[in-house]
Amino acid sequence: MSQSHTSASQSSRGKMGRAKDKLDGAARGRWALTFLFLGSVLESTVFPWPIEFPMIAYMLRGKRAVVKVVVVCVLGSVVGSAIFYFVGRAAFEAMEGFIMARPNLESGLETAQAWIEDYGALAVAATTLAPVPVQMASVAAGLSEMAVWAFLPAIALGRAIRYGAMGLIIIFFGDEITGWWERQPKAAKTWGTVIFVALFLGLVVWGFISLFFPNLI
Repeated sequence: MSQSHTSASQSSRGKMGRAKDKLDGAARGRWALTFLFLGSVLESTVFPWPIEFPMIAYMLRGKRAVVKVVVVCVLGSVVGSAIFYFVGRAAFEAMEGFIMARPNLESGLETAQAWIEDYGALAVAATTLAPVPVQMASVAAGLSEMAVWAFLPAIALGRAIRYGAMGLIIIFFGDEITGWWERQPKAAKTWGTVIFVALFLGLVVWGFISLFFPNLI
């Protein structure tokens, strides 16, 4: 009876362990970069969510991972920015009401357009590092009829600087960060994970509300 119970318990733990390994493999698997690319496109278009959180998690795998995720997310940002560039150039009327009903977006668009008219492609690169939403910079560039061959490299340069700086921090301090984390007691890790996830979800919800329901803020 006891041996049967022990065998069943070990079998159950074995199944749970295999399930955990599968979940861990999926989170770190071949689709991770695909999801980050799509997330970068989304972040540069309709929903500015905090993509830096999953980027940092991926970067902590090592130097090669840093290079891969920077390249993938820069490309995703270029694709997303190109979509809004052509929206601004050819179909601004379709989203004008949405933007004008949101003072933060309208202000961002006016600021981005003023910068672009004064400084051209340099302003586009700067907006990827500044508080001005990159979506508004893309629309403003389209409205200003900036040449696409100047716009897209400027977006790529700005994003490469931003994400590359993150990557350099991880390359130089990633081992120290992961080592410090591994030395923490289990309770501290649990609470740290809870706080991290709560902060991430809070920023996602805040971005969603500020974009689609600004009157609630």
